[in-house]
Amino acid sequence: MDTDKCKVLLRTVQLGSMSATSAELGYTPSGVSYIIDTIEAELGFKILNRKQSGISLTEAGEQILPSFEELLE
Repeated sequence: MDTDKCKVLLRTVQLGSMSATSAELGYTPSGVSYIIDTIEAELGFKILNRKQSGISLTEAGEQILPSFEELLE
């Protein structure tokens, strides 16, 4: 798993918005979405619920998030 992708995912969860992540990290919103889609495809399950009002973790996302945090430490 690419640590840069993990950083994008974690920052998106922290900010609660792909748009905010894209503005902060210098990606386009579609670029952030693509990175997260790629992670989900690699894992074989959804990590985030996407809504107009922002994002939230799925149950599986809540369980795996600590592993991503560990990876980046």
